[in-house]
Amino acid sequence: MVKKNPDNFIYKRKRKCRAFGEILENREKVLNFEIPEIKPYRNDDIELRNRIMAITPEDRKKLKINKSTLWYMQKAIKEGKKIKLYK
Repeated sequence: MVKKNPDNFIYKRKRKCRAFGEILENREKVLNFEIPEIKPYRNDDIELRNRIMAITPEDRKKLKINKSTLWYMQKAIKEGKKIKLYK
């Protein structure tokens, strides 16, 4: 049994299938499916990316970051990819 909670995924799917069936039977002439708003989640903000791009070789040595690690992080930022940070 499906509860008639408007937030229930199964109930939403059932309503959309019923609306699609009515369109196929020519009861209703307009297909109206709502497109959900997509919210991307990022754990690295722009400020952090800018700080990584601004690290100089001297700062890298003080922070004890390997040369290749910094290079690959900066490369990933330039390509628009995610970066991995460890504590």
